[in-house]
Amino acid sequence: MDNNRKITFIFNLTLYIFLCFCYTVSYLFDPITDAKVPWDRVYALSPIFSIILAFLIPLILSLFGAKLIKLFWDRFVSDLFSLRLITFQEAWSLVLIMAIIGS
Repeated sequence: MDNNRKITFIFNLTLYIFLCFCYTVSYLFDPITDAKVPWDRVYALSPIFSIILAFLIPLILSLFGAKLIKLFWDRFVSDLFSLRLITFQEAWSLVLIMAIIGS
């Protein structure tokens, strides 16, 4: 396996930080009670900013997740199973499909 294609500690740390960020976003939008979510505090501070941010967070998460999937695929899966490398667009579609199935 080529040195620049190995799964490294930095890659796994990045993946862990991404996972923590996903859980944080999930926490913000999960209801505390029947009518309130933690995101309501952000909305109360600045409605316009919170709406823009609410649209940007999933986009940023999916793009970053696509980059992580592409790196994982190129460094591990393609070598392990002798498969071809994937493009960023293919990685992004994998992230979106997993998000759809997971929801």
